[in-house]
Amino acid sequence: MFLALTDAADLRPVRAHDLRHGCVSLLLSLVVPPRTVMQIVGHTVMEMTMERYGHVNLGDQREALNLLGQVLR
Repeated sequence: MFLALTDAADLRPVRAHDLRHGCVSLLLSLVVPPRTVMQIVGHTVMEMTMERYGHVNLGDQREALNLLGQVLR
């Protein structure tokens, strides 16, 4: 059903499960504690949340390295 909606809106195919991955990544990028994210999405082990669902984007990586650079100066 969700694929039909994205098709009707002329969007690239997005599975409902893709939204779950996006939700976890977005919550983590908003610095929501991983344990809280884990409970929101119903995972029972932290590894599932962090390794399988927690995608880090390039902007977050750059920001982290910039913060590190500031500390080391």
